Amino acid sequence: MHLRLEQHLVAQLLQAANSCAPHEACGLLGGKQGQASHFIAIDNVAASPMHRYEMDSSQLVKAFFALERDNLELCAIWHTHPEGRPRPSPEDIRAAAWPDVCQLILGFVNGKAELAAWQVAPGGVKRVPLQIGNAVQDLAPEEESAGRNLAIWGSAALAILLALWLAISLLPPAPRIP
Repeated sequence: MHLRLEQHLVAQLLQAANSCAPHEACGLLGGKQGQASHFIAIDNVAASPMHRYEMDSSQLVKAFFALERDNLELCAIWHTHPEGRPRPSPEDIRAAAWPDVCQLILGFVNGKAELAAWQVAPGGVKRVPLQIGNAVQDLAPEEESAGRNLAIWGSAALAILLALWLAISLLPPAPRIP
């Protein structure tokens, strides 16, 4: 699973986030084979829209009909975290209904926009590769994990040992002492 967005879709996401702030904005992205091309904003009708989202059901039905009419697939369900990281909250995980559809979250940390895509399935939450335009660029900083750090340090130690072995093996033989 992957998600590819054109830059104009990111601009529409940012515009929707700004127009709804401090409430969460939400909607759908349509396209084909993970390539999003169609942006749909849907009103957030949650009882506490600053902390969660719930799409207006009549607008959601109309959006699905529009995607079907235009022969598009549902590529992603998007929403914003006006004051938080772009990672699924416990409420987002609980409410996720389509495990085969990306969850795209636009978060704002210290006023800086971060964007990340996720697959939320019964087995857990998994990061989805996100491509914007022609370059792969995940706008959310990837968190360091213990396993990743161990792999980096292990690779560095192996490279140093290999360099030492190569340097020693290329030394000329020691001179003979009479």
